[in-house]
Amino acid sequence: MQAYLQSLPVTPSVTASLTQMHRPSFSRERTFASKGKKRKGKGGKQDRGPLANEHLVSYLLRRGGGKSAESLQVRLAIDHGAGSPSDIEVVSLVGAIETSQGIGVDLVGISVDQDIPVVKAVDLNKLKYDQSKKSSPSSSNASKQVKEFKFKAGIDDNDLQRKVDNLTKYLDKGHTCKITITSNRKNLFRDKAAVVTTLDRVRDIVGDRAIEPRALRGNERGSHAVITFQPNPKARKNKT
Repeated sequence: MQAYLQSLPVTPSVTASLTQMHRPSFSRERTFASKGKKRKGKGGKQDRGPLANEHLVSYLLRRGGGKSAESLQVRLAIDHGAGSPSDIEVVSLVGAIETSQGIGVDLVGISVDQDIPVVKAVDLNKLKYDQSKKSSPSSSNASKQVKEFKFKAGIDDNDLQRKVDNLTKYLDKGHTCKITITSNRKNLFRDKAAVVTTLDRVRDIVGDRAIEPRALRGNERGSHAVITFQPNPKARKNKT
């Protein structure tokens, strides 16, 4: 830590602020000596996440073209937790360090290459967690996974009802359903439109729960066809 302080073009007041941020009462993640965990980014390069604490101060001073920490201005946002807007003010880098130290959080770079760099007084672990939640698939996206159902022409009424009941449960939950209908030669001999007949039986049970974004797609023989059912927003709205 001492070697780092000696390498910075800062005044005694800055040195005192940086030293204060290294107090044992803070977690290792929050101290200016913390290096953070290395992880692989795009192209196999190491990605340490946002610049924070000593790494942020060092970068801003190098970028400042010889300015001291007292004369270098930053736009500081102070996080007050979920549901509360952040306070934003233009202060010196020293002021930003002292503010983050005063409320016991990290000093994190948000947009550090602007004319007046934007930094934030926020818990770094909380910030990383919030960012990971935004980048991960949400439960609402997971609910839209495509479910596949297969029917054979000539299926018994009870079996058809059971399978379609299962299909409608997924439609009601917001899933898109891919339906495949097949027919053997025997059923085609009895009914050349056996596949379409079976689809109409499925439609009768599904009712207005589904919409069909595309027409039925089948082979020339009429023995195989696929169609997609999507949840009908109007039907779901009326149900709720």
